[in-house]
Amino acid sequence: MEAIALAVRQDKECPRKPLQAPLSVDITFLVAMPKSWSKKRREESTGAPCINRSDIDNYCKTILDALNGILWIDDSQIYKLTAKKLWSINGASDITIW
Repeated sequence: MEAIALAVRQDKECPRKPLQAPLSVDITFLVAMPKSWSKKRREESTGAPCINRSDIDNYCKTILDALNGILWIDDSQIYKLTAKKLWSINGASDITIW
């Protein structure tokens, strides 16, 4: 979780102080495809919904807890959460706060 917090703190768009208002959060998880997949399968799967054994609620919990005190005071401020997992060549996460 510390790696997540550090990456967000280094983002120039990150607020200097935690937000205090009720928040709506949209998270897109770009899940790295297995290197064992063929080039064709990787090309066909890029951007497609990711159905793997990892539960999306666990992904969300990790991100939300890691950003307590950084983007928001506490994740209890979040009144709406939208999340999706998509296949990607490289793994990443994109967080939008409304």
